[in-house]
Amino acid sequence: MMKASTNASDEQFDAIVAAMQQLLREHQRWLLLIGTGPSIAISHDMGMAALRDHLLADPKLSSLDGWDAIADKLNTAGDLEQALTGITPTAAIIAAISQSTGDFIAEKDLFHRDAMLQDPASHWPCTNLLRQLVNRLPRNAPRQAIVTPNYDMFIEYACSAMGIRYTTGYVGGVLRQNDWNSSRDGLFRSEQITDRGRRKAVRVPVSAVELMKVHGSINLFRTPTGAFVESDVWVAETPPGYDRVLAPPGDAKNAVVANHRDWFSEADPALQSASAFLVIGYGFNDPHIHDIVERRAQSGAPVIVLTRDPTDKLDALTAIAEHVWVLTADCDGSGTLDADKTRIVNQGYADPLSIDKKIWSADVFTSQIMGD
Repeated sequence: MMKASTNASDEQFDAIVAAMQQLLREHQRWLLLIGTGPSIAISHDMGMAALRDHLLADPKLSSLDGWDAIADKLNTAGDLEQALTGITPTAAIIAAISQSTGDFIAEKDLFHRDAMLQDPASHWPCTNLLRQLVNRLPRNAPRQAIVTPNYDMFIEYACSAMGIRYTTGYVGGVLRQNDWNSSRDGLFRSEQITDRGRRKAVRVPVSAVELMKVHGSINLFRTPTGAFVESDVWVAETPPGYDRVLAPPGDAKNAVVANHRDWFSEADPALQSASAFLVIGYGFNDPHIHDIVERRAQSGAPVIVLTRDPTDKLDALTAIAEHVWVLTADCDGSGTLDADKTRIVNQGYADPLSIDKKIWSADVFTSQIMGD
């Protein structure tokens, strides 16, 4: 049972704001780890509960041998990630779950795409946070790392709408191939400078997001020849012979990720070298990522977690050091959530504190802590 919070005094709230503002001032570069929370803020259809219902209703899955046992667990477990953990589905079921999941997320993504491109700040709660982080990047290395297990393209839409350059490591035209070195080469501009009285052109890095989608994406496909390409034109409908590539929830994702270590080829070094972490809407259901963040926190990297649902796993992170903060929706002793309030857990306070503000949400955190 979650430990109930106590109301924070005005002095405690001021001290909390000051402590987090100091961390943000001391560290120019924050790795963003974005889970499904911001996507669910756009639509509950982007959450695991809606995906579970979709999988249970998919006739392509119900016709497969071995699916009935998984369906029974889905019906009783409630939580999709939990239901798909501790089981060993066949390769056919893993492939079918991946395709069904990708098709479902793609449909919802396309429904919200135009609104996101026209006015991201009114839909995606991380919009202003991302803008601020990019604007404060150092000029000599203006790269904002984002690691996400999300399949949707809301981060890409937000970057495009704000005029922020981004790369997912794929280069090319309609069909793009993975090549991080080439993709980074394109994130420069030419600038004229005067050197010893002479004008010359130099390459200057532009501010950009490096987006690492460690569980695949709705716009990533395996071709009939076995090659992998990124293409936005096939998001709505996958051509015959092509398969959407993503890692499904639960233990099955480990097998898929093991066959796509390139997904972590950039994310691993980014996570392992990060000097600070902002974790948004992510519950740490990936042991590999959880272990790296925990080790970095033990080495002194500050961690600020903003997500709706409090868990014992998140509370345990704060035992590492005072530079780890977990902000969630408030809850009482029975676990009932109050999303209009924030539950703050930090080693500097004996009990969780309750704040009568929704600063666990990225948009409110940005305005209240970072400033508009």
